[in-house]
Amino acid sequence: MASMVRRDVLGWMTLGACAPWLAGCSSLGAAAGPSDSQPVDLLYVADTLDARQPGRPVVPATRLGPATRIGQAPWITGANARSSQADGSQLDGLLDAAVSDGVETGGYAVLGALLQRLREESGQGNSLTLENGQCWNGSGLAYLTRGVSGVQGSALLGSEVRVSSDERVLWPDQCQGLYHQFGHPVLGAGLASDSAQRLATPGMSVFRRGGVRIAVVGITDPYARDQKASLKQWLHSLQPVLTQARAEADLVVALADVGTGPGFWLAERLSQVDLVLCARGQDLWPQPVEILQGSGKRVPVLLGGARASGAFRIRCQAQAGQWRFEARFYPAFNNALDAGGQVHAQRLRQSLQQQRAAHAGWLDQPLARAPENLWRRDVRGGSWDRLLHQALASQPDSAVLLPGLRYDSPLARGQMITREHLISLSGSYPAPVVDVPAQQVRQVLENAAEQLFGEPLLLDNSQDLPRWLGQPWQVTYSSSGKRVSEFAEPLGQCRTFGLGFDAEAGQPLWQHLEGWLRERPADWQLAPLQLPQVRYVQGHPGWHPRSLVS
Repeated sequence: MASMVRRDVLGWMTLGACAPWLAGCSSLGAAAGPSDSQPVDLLYVADTLDARQPGRPVVPATRLGPATRIGQAPWITGANARSSQADGSQLDGLLDAAVSDGVETGGYAVLGALLQRLREESGQGNSLTLENGQCWNGSGLAYLTRGVSGVQGSALLGSEVRVSSDERVLWPDQCQGLYHQFGHPVLGAGLASDSAQRLATPGMSVFRRGGVRIAVVGITDPYARDQKASLKQWLHSLQPVLTQARAEADLVVALADVGTGPGFWLAERLSQVDLVLCARGQDLWPQPVEILQGSGKRVPVLLGGARASGAFRIRCQAQAGQWRFEARFYPAFNNALDAGGQVHAQRLRQSLQQQRAAHAGWLDQPLARAPENLWRRDVRGGSWDRLLHQALASQPDSAVLLPGLRYDSPLARGQMITREHLISLSGSYPAPVVDVPAQQVRQVLENAAEQLFGEPLLLDNSQDLPRWLGQPWQVTYSSSGKRVSEFAEPLGQCRTFGLGFDAEAGQPLWQHLEGWLRERPADWQLAPLQLPQVRYVQGHPGWHPRSLVS
């Protein structure tokens, strides 16, 4: 499938389908720049995944992007990521997995208090709070309330505009009501016209803050299950919205719920935008990544992390006909709040507790103790993936293929595993367990490597390599060609799960895992499972693999 999509994309790019986009860049220099303005603040959160409770941050030890972009942010981890930051050690625990033990983010209570403090510092009517990506799904509470907890969470955070996201696919019958309950614009540039009309999701909305007209364009995920248009059609549907935004506003901001790679790809081509705020990739980079367009215009791209790890404040000011941006990432650490912030956070904790109270006994059911530190986010696989593999394998040598999902719920050794944690591993999706023909595995691995390591960046689908554990195989880190080798072709059936299967196709992943965990003895351990060898990554700034057992 990925190869077919790649051929289609390259075909229409070669035929000049992007010409209108690129032509717009050449005329940018002739357009009048913005008038000088007072500073106005954008407050930005992304992919919070309804992570209401305090917890360990998601910190990947390995993060490999396209092989043509070695050394470029955000594909940097470990000590390399720490050394690239100018803000000292405050963010080390969010960037380097080796020093993240003991680090805890404060959930929605601390994040909400942090955002309120930033709004107060900006002054009345001088800030805009933006929410992007998967914020209404991701938790057990979202699963049980069918998105209602997401709306409540947005209200607690003070979000004023957001992009239509996974709630459309998860809860289509409730979605219209959820948007009405939210009471603020939910944007849907790129959606089919009938869906946008039914859900009342305009492509853009204009806000006035501090005397500045700010157009926010909400760009939806082109790979969503309900998106029937081709990538070509999706791209062309964005053009009139962007043109309107440029005509009606001083500052044009793209809220791009498309993933990191596609976000960069769009930033290189959208002449109308001044700033791109990315989500879906669940990547954190605490500084803007500047993208150079063909016209010479520089467009900052911001990546806001995941699971309520913090918020960006982007101070925007027009000077001498150009926008100047000063961005800082504020981690959601409880000890970073002043006395007033602590009071506000406590009020939010009470609200969060009340919203969860009816479901807490079910969600917090103890199932088993974590036999070691459990984590998932990694190019090849983490200890959560080893647990999932063992739980899905009917026999020790059974064929199991796990998707390279980035939903994570890091736990410390000895911490109790609950239903909340299991549901969060599939982002509130049912994720049924199914059996599929094993002869497809090699092509699945090849397609995933193409999307992760190749170009164009538009192909990046915000997943890591599928987890084919316990089997000897190699993957070549290269920009083109066949990448999977030393691979023994499996026979028969292969067990897997996925977000794209119909909910009735099998038992939900969390139920399967719960049944397996309840059968574990008190002293149970995870078996070591062989990971694939990745060639040509030694010395890559995003390659700092953890030990197999932590």
